[in-house]
Amino acid sequence: MLGETLRNLVLDEAGGPAIEYGLIASLVAIAALAGLQALGLSVAALYASVVDAVDHAMAGVNKTL
Repeated sequence: MLGETLRNLVLDEAGGPAIEYGLIASLVAIAALAGLQALGLSVAALYASVVDAVDHAMAGVNKTL
Protein backbone atom coordinates (compact mmCIF):
# COMPACT_ATOMS: atom_id res chain seq x y z
CA MET A 1 0.00 0.00 0.00
CA LEU A 2 2.78 2.47 0.89
CA GLY A 3 4.76 1.45 -2.19
CA GLU A 4 1.75 2.07 -4.43
CA THR A 5 1.18 5.50 -2.87
CA LEU A 6 4.82 6.49 -3.38
CA ARG A 7 4.73 5.23 -6.97
CA ASN A 8 1.60 7.30 -7.64
CA LEU A 9 3.27 10.39 -6.17
CA VAL A 10 6.36 9.93 -8.33
CA LEU A 11 4.36 9.38 -11.51
CA ASP A 12 1.89 12.23 -10.88
CA GLU A 13 2.64 15.19 -13.20
CA ALA A 14 -0.29 17.42 -12.23
CA GLY A 15 1.87 20.06 -10.50
CA GLY A 16 4.40 20.45 -13.31
CA PRO A 17 3.02 23.62 -14.90
CA ALA A 18 2.64 25.32 -11.53
CA ILE A 19 6.30 24.66 -10.75
CA GLU A 20 7.32 25.98 -14.18
CA TYR A 21 5.31 29.17 -13.69
CA GLY A 22 6.87 29.60 -10.27
CA LEU A 23 10.38 29.29 -11.70
CA ILE A 24 9.59 31.77 -14.47
CA ALA A 25 8.14 34.23 -11.97
CA SER A 26 11.24 33.97 -9.78
CA LEU A 27 13.53 34.62 -12.76
CA VAL A 28 11.48 37.66 -13.74
CA ALA A 29 11.67 38.95 -10.17
CA ILE A 30 15.44 38.52 -10.07
CA ALA A 31 15.84 40.33 -13.40
CA ALA A 32 13.58 43.16 -12.20
CA LEU A 33 15.57 43.56 -8.98
CA ALA A 34 18.85 43.68 -10.91
CA GLY A 35 17.42 46.30 -13.26
CA LEU A 36 16.08 48.42 -10.44
CA GLN A 37 19.40 48.24 -8.63
CA ALA A 38 21.23 49.45 -11.73
CA LEU A 39 18.68 52.22 -12.19
CA GLY A 40 19.08 53.25 -8.56
CA LEU A 41 22.85 53.53 -8.97
CA SER A 42 22.51 55.71 -12.05
CA VAL A 43 19.95 57.95 -10.33
CA ALA A 44 22.27 58.31 -7.33
CA ALA A 45 25.10 59.32 -9.67
CA LEU A 46 22.82 61.88 -11.34
CA TYR A 47 21.85 63.39 -7.99
CA ALA A 48 25.52 63.54 -6.98
CA SER A 49 26.40 65.44 -10.16
CA VAL A 50 23.52 67.87 -9.55
CA VAL A 51 24.71 68.46 -5.98
CA ASP A 52 28.25 69.09 -7.22
CA ALA A 53 26.98 71.56 -9.84
CA VAL A 54 24.89 73.43 -7.28
CA ASP A 55 27.80 73.51 -4.82
CA HIS A 56 30.09 74.84 -7.54
CA ALA A 57 27.56 77.50 -8.52
CA MET A 58 26.98 78.51 -4.91
CA ALA A 59 30.71 78.81 -4.30
CA GLY A 60 30.85 81.51 -7.00
CA VAL A 61 27.85 83.31 -5.49
CA ASN A 62 29.35 83.28 -2.01
CA LYS A 63 32.55 84.95 -3.30
CA THR A 64 30.60 87.84 -4.78
CA LEU A 65 28.60 88.45 -1.59
